[in-house]
Amino acid sequence: MSLVLSDPVRDVVAAVDKLRVDDRLITDPSMLLGDCEALLDSINGVQAVLVRRLREVTNDGRTVEITGRGTRAWLHEEQLLSGSDASRLMRLATYLPLHPVTEAAFADGSITAQHAAAILTALNSVPAELRDPVEPHLIERARCYPPEEIGGFVDELLQRLGIDTNGDIRRERRNVTRGVSLATTLDGNRSLSGTLTAEVGQRLQTPLAAAAQPSGPEDDRTPRQRRHDALGAIADAYQQRTEPSFTGAPRTVIVTVDLDTLENQLRQR
Repeated sequence: MSLVLSDPVRDVVAAVDKLRVDDRLITDPSMLLGDCEALLDSINGVQAVLVRRLREVTNDGRTVEITGRGTRAWLHEEQLLSGSDASRLMRLATYLPLHPVTEAAFADGSITAQHAAAILTALNSVPAELRDPVEPHLIERARCYPPEEIGGFVDELLQRLGIDTNGDIRRERRNVTRGVSLATTLDGNRSLSGTLTAEVGQRLQTPLAAAAQPSGPEDDRTPRQRRHDALGAIADAYQQRTEPSFTGAPRTVIVTVDLDTLENQLRQR
């Protein structure tokens, strides 16, 4: 697909190209740190514009016509973003307009894309009638703490508001954040990551620990390797339980009887 760029984006591309070929040696630590901070701010600003552009092109409805695929698929399959990165960008593009305060903070560089995504997740765990008053507090927290702090802060905030965080709201938040990803990496290996609810984690822990026991004094596998092999054993046990008791074509039985015996049996009947 031939690139057609707006003037501001063309200027950004030119500036990045210029930066790439700049091989000057910088020895001043303050300047190095200043460059890093400025680059991070610029990256965040570019991401905010990217999210807005993705929303615009998706709402236009012509992504499939131009690229032959939906916007998320285009990000994943043609731009080669990871599935999780593509999904996060599309989630921001789709749901940030529902929370204009968070969208504005992301647009002006007060929070990062990761903070914005964490705030969206946190707001989903808050009762609808409390989302508007809670949202500014989450943004203020995001200005001072990394994204992973947002989830725990929701519990603290709800507790201050006199809401039982050990009841239905906490269970709802755990349910929203649950999930497991299994991605294919090099040579067909798989990368496993995710978050389990307390209930599922407890149910998995016992059989995993039992299946991961050393097989004997000569077992030199690390605990991590034993847990990996234990997952395979658990998967095999489930597969054996759910598969039919035979594999391949149905069995055929051939019975051979001589003619005299068969005729005698027929006469007796």
